[in-house]
Amino acid sequence: MMLDMKYFNVYYFCQLAYNNVMNNEIGNPICIFVDSFYQVEPENFSEESVLRSFCCWLVDTVFFEQANYMNNKDVETDLDFNPFTWSIQGIKIYFNNEINLSKWKDEYYELNDTNIDYLDMYCQFTEFIDKAHDGLFSNFTYQLACEVEYILFQNRAFLLELNKFFAMPFENNIQKRSYIPKWVKRAITFRDRGKCVFCGKDLSGFNSLLPDGEIHFDHIVPLEQGGINDVCNMQLSCKICNLEKHTNALTNNYYQMPYFK
Repeated sequence: MMLDMKYFNVYYFCQLAYNNVMNNEIGNPICIFVDSFYQVEPENFSEESVLRSFCCWLVDTVFFEQANYMNNKDVETDLDFNPFTWSIQGIKIYFNNEINLSKWKDEYYELNDTNIDYLDMYCQFTEFIDKAHDGLFSNFTYQLACEVEYILFQNRAFLLELNKFFAMPFENNIQKRSYIPKWVKRAITFRDRGKCVFCGKDLSGFNSLLPDGEIHFDHIVPLEQGGINDVCNMQLSCKICNLEKHTNALTNNYYQMPYFK
């Protein structure tokens, strides 16, 4: 499956995610996601990864909050972005679809109405687009979230800190080790370029035969510390480095330069 990257302000959401993950203060927005997401135990190695669920939640929440901020006239000029404008622009870029809002405005109210409730307007705005264009707004935010996931999945230092949040509900309810599906192994091997993330040893088997048990698919945050069985919590390691890591939450954020002179 290919992802047609459009990069529509995607790094804005990546930066928000990164800043929140690195902020360990009480009231961190990620804690809200963790509390709401873990009403039930996550499925082992779900194809809808926890990282993707988080990215979807992040995009939806930020758009919603920006609409809510517009109700406060003191901060209206300090908005990071206008959710209505971004939505129309994003839908045009991703799907080449022009949104005609004249009918919606007629049914709701004019934009210069002094008593506008922007949050209510935003909810009706997104509902209108989905109904009139077969789920188009939901498809737009999902596509944007998948791009955010694509970029963040490459950053193991980010995944380490994110998975520490995901581990909190299971610190006293350790998850059982689970069979690792082939698609997870392929994804991790591809991302980590077939090398141990700690020592750089070639684990691809392309250049040399590897002894049995040499390739380890390691939990970034170990199950013993509440880590979960999810593709975003896995990394490639050789046997020696994995044994040395033991049950510590640890990764390495060194990457091969794409080119050099």
